Amino acid sequence: MTLVAAIFLTAPWAAQAERQPLEDIRATAAEWAQQAYAEHGDTLEVEIGRLDPRLRLARCDGELEGFSPHGDRGVGNLTVGVRCTGTQPWTVYVTARVDTEVEVLVAAQPLRRGERIRPGSLTLETRSLSSLNRPYETEADRLMGMEVRRSLRRGDLISQTALAQPQLVHRGRTVTLRAGNGAVAVTGRGKALENGSMGDIVRVESGSSGRVIEGRVVGESLIAVGQ
Repeated sequence: MTLVAAIFLTAPWAAQAERQPLEDIRATAAEWAQQAYAEHGDTLEVEIGRLDPRLRLARCDGELEGFSPHGDRGVGNLTVGVRCTGTQPWTVYVTARVDTEVEVLVAAQPLRRGERIRPGSLTLETRSLSSLNRPYETEADRLMGMEVRRSLRRGDLISQTALAQPQLVHRGRTVTLRAGNGAVAVTGRGKALENGSMGDIVRVESGSSGRVIEGRVVGESLIAVGQ
């Protein structure tokens, strides 16, 4: 484990000769971080800041406890508290850095705005979790067919905002209207009055009656009505 130097302190100076070993404090902070982030497994990296060697704390006659001062479980730079629960309690705050590696989806090739995701469009890469400043995706299967909202370069992170459901119905274009299911389904033609993605409710002008009706987008240029 690589160690880096830094300290925040809110503790009384010890008056007696017997002092608390500073390495015990750092070890307590490291143990707390390892347990608090145990779900990250073998990829977890914990760095605990060094304590000022001038620090003099009474040896704790109780337990040393690590804790998060802010209840935070985020990765990156953070502060870990260590407190003595003995007869002369004290609390010290130590800087730490916690990180781990995750597999995330990135663009396997340049993707243009409006292009649909297909097999080969995306690939998995290992990234440091602390370097990811926005939500990310890990399952390519559920993204197939989605549209790229803005052009992406090879290696760009696929975030939750980078893709959108494709427009299956386009304003002014002919669509198929379907009423009913299975063998009793009735189909007809109409003109879409607005754009729509899967599941959207859109207005359509019926080709047979000229009436404006509403239906749900259920496929490419396909709208279910009366359901």
